[in-house]
Amino acid sequence: MRHFALQLYEKTTGRKILSRLNELNQTQWLSNDELLAYQQKKLHKVVGYAYQNVSYYERIFKQIGFHPNDLHKDPESFSELPILTKAIIRENFNELITTDSNRRKQLNKLATSGSTGHPLIFMQDPDFRDYVTVDIQRHVAWAGCKLGEPQAF
Repeated sequence: MRHFALQLYEKTTGRKILSRLNELNQTQWLSNDELLAYQQKKLHKVVGYAYQNVSYYERIFKQIGFHPNDLHKDPESFSELPILTKAIIRENFNELITTDSNRRKQLNKLATSGSTGHPLIFMQDPDFRDYVTVDIQRHVAWAGCKLGEPQAF
């Protein structure tokens, strides 16, 4: 019944809880070599997307002489990329948002609590939200809670 209710929820909201949960439950059992290959594949995908669809990263990659294909030749080249700081996000906010119009429509604006006196505004896509949701669910499942059962934190 819970599984059916979640399928119905997914159909009405467009979320992908079950497939994301299945992915995390499968990848948690990968060997070290398999996990490293999986991580590299995901890293290549996100860096390639950033280069093609995020103006800030296209500019920065060109400035430092980095291309996403460099990761295939030398995975350590990833460490050459500059760290994204709150200051950089604030200064380059619009350039850090995807230029992919379909994906851009799906973004939600969020903000940190601002405990330092300056809230950080950022964008979040549905994929991130779904992965956070299922990651939490996977952890509570380790503690014995079943999918869809009431939980209190």
